[in-house]
Amino acid sequence: MKAGALVESTAGRDRGRLYLVIGVEAPFALVADGKSRTLASPKKKRLKHIAPLGAETELSALECDAHIRKAIKRLSAEGGCHHG
Repeated sequence: MKAGALVESTAGRDRGRLYLVIGVEAPFALVADGKSRTLASPKKKRLKHIAPLGAETELSALECDAHIRKAIKRLSAEGGCHHG
């Protein structure tokens, strides 16, 4: 798992939600979606509780929460993901 990866939560109240990995501190990943979990307060998820979806973006291009939301939308559309 590396920063910039699009992942899906597989466990917890946020199961099924899409996030971008902001950082990795094994055994955790810091993830953000630009809405409820922002760059300022990313969610700490165990690596075993997220599934990579095979899409990535350049993390340096994500300067604000709006960029994260747009990247998630673009990556999920490119990958044929059926999430909102």
